[in-house]
Amino acid sequence: MKVILEHMEKEVFKWCQIEYKHISKIIGKDNLIFTNIQKKYKNKLNNLGEVNTKSVKGLNIKRLCVLDPRAKKVLSPEDGKLFDYFVFGGILGSEIMGGRTKKELKIHGVARRNLGKVQMPTDIAVLVTKKIIKNKIPFSKLKFKDEIEIPIKRGISTILPYRYLIEKGKVILAPGLKDYLRKEDSFD
Repeated sequence: MKVILEHMEKEVFKWCQIEYKHISKIIGKDNLIFTNIQKKYKNKLNNLGEVNTKSVKGLNIKRLCVLDPRAKKVLSPEDGKLFDYFVFGGILGSEIMGGRTKKELKIHGVARRNLGKVQMPTDIAVLVTKKIIKNKIPFSKLKFKDEIEIPIKRGISTILPYRYLIEKGKVILAPGLKDYLRKEDSFD
């Protein structure tokens, strides 16, 4: 299983770097391809996977599946026999999904699958895909928590309005995410 991450933002924000580092750890840098990366950001990602300035649309890759929350079919373990590459849009989410994956990742003739109808951070979507494809766990057997609250400091917290995977009773978050949020959401 290879992951193609089509970066769709103008910058590679710190938040993206945290998620991208987590993705590289989840699947290994040899299985991660970043596409649509501006040259000025290549050095930030070189140690995490293969970095390409071209869009995935220009790479002519076969046996490709785009993960899209608005796709009709849910990803299943059987899809591992059909696809070698799974494409994720590196999109900074907003609370309400705007269908950016479908609008911006138009690749004709390519299969699309969803991971449920609730938006996940990209790293969690990759982890869920790995569990389904590599570990053969059906989506319906995975446990999730929608919307989590991260304490920032006494009496102040940040709510992340996305879906997170639960493993061994714990919500999975990218390493370093809590510290980043605490620094970024400084209320001094």
